[in-house]
Amino acid sequence: MNSKFFIFFVLIGVIITIVFLVFGQENKKSLETLKKDNIIKNANDIEIRNTKTDIFDKLNRGEDVTIVFLGDSTTEQNKYTNGKAGHVELINKALSHVYGDKVTVINAGVSGNTIIDMAKRLDSDVLRYKPDLVIINSGINDARKGVSMADFKTTYENIIKRIKNESDATIILRTSNVTLGEKINYMLREKINPIVKSISKEYDIGFIDLYSYYAKVIRNDPAGIDKYNYNRLHPNEIGQKVISDLILYSLLNPKQ
Repeated sequence: MNSKFFIFFVLIGVIITIVFLVFGQENKKSLETLKKDNIIKNANDIEIRNTKTDIFDKLNRGEDVTIVFLGDSTTEQNKYTNGKAGHVELINKALSHVYGDKVTVINAGVSGNTIIDMAKRLDSDVLRYKPDLVIINSGINDARKGVSMADFKTTYENIIKRIKNESDATIILRTSNVTLGEKINYMLREKINPIVKSISKEYDIGFIDLYSYYAKVIRNDPAGIDKYNYNRLHPNEIGQKVISDLILYSLLNPKQ
């Protein structure tokens, strides 16, 4: 090989290496800034477990990452946020600000869905994207529509088994927000949330107790739940910010 060509290719290789190193360092700096901006001071007593993922390692290496949020209307982007971003879009914006188009966030929330409905669309709305991270929430509609706790648990477990067997995704389960319906809140607190927690332990996957955090935020605010909820079931844009804050905090400050 001509020595000039050899030197040229060596220089190109050095330049590419430097670019990747600088890109990685800049991402890390921006990630640290994101962590500082997302410090939550009142979540120390909230159960957050197994939320460490490899998405940030992949992104810092310049790899693409796909995150899917599977849920109901409290996940879906809809009218209840008064034209503002819901928690999925807020998280998308925060991560995209650091990593640009390396991050793909899929909102797989569908209004009215129970865990039974989510299982039926797992292929089309989750697995086909080959996700790196899947965050799942179900509970409000299950309580409202009378899904049996046995069916809830079995179907939830089947979803987790399929994601584990058919993808390399990290899985994180989260509990629902507090509602204005005390019967639904009772079902969430006493029946559904304990099942979600036990499933996360049994399958050694992530768990974020959003319900307890949401309740704590409301208790500590004299304005009460009306400040955070659009109606009986749905968080407004302020409530959605509470959700995004806790999820981002859990991802950026992973708990074992």
